[in-house]
Amino acid sequence: MIKRECIKKRIYVSRSDARADIFEYIEMFYNSK
Repeated sequence: MIKRECIKKRIYVSRSDARADIFEYIEMFYNSK
């Protein structure tokens, strides 16, 4: 499950903006290991 901290702090204008932010979060999470 994706952490909610990344999502709750922002209001997205469109679904694609939200998707891009989630993708970026996942990339940072997995590339940090």
